[in-house]
Amino acid sequence: MHIFYAISGEVTDSKTKIAIFSFKPMKASGPDGLHPFYFFFKKFWDIVGQLVTTHIKNISSKKILEDLNSTLICLVQKAAKPKIIQQFRPIDLCNAIYKTITKILVLRIKPYLDDLIHPFQANFIPTKS
Repeated sequence: MHIFYAISGEVTDSKTKIAIFSFKPMKASGPDGLHPFYFFFKKFWDIVGQLVTTHIKNISSKKILEDLNSTLICLVQKAAKPKIIQQFRPIDLCNAIYKTITKILVLRIKPYLDDLIHPFQANFIPTKS
């Protein structure tokens, strides 16, 4: 299968669930600082799963809510008592739906990374590092 078809295929309910359940607990906090994947989506998937999947499917038809695309960029300190900007690192706090879409794309691209990335640029590919 050509990579274009693998990436652009329809998002299914099962692929959405796989993406959401693949997030690590207590990681990927949202703009409100909460951990939606661990505390909400996983626990109440039987109730909210269809709604989440519907929102994700609507994105491919360009019916995205503006709030879903907003991201906060925050600075997290790297040193105990930071004094200069280099002692901070930026992180982005994206909406859970947005992160799920990104995760679905990553899971779709992963099988093709060996073919897409040159061996000299492959440090971040688990099978080549």
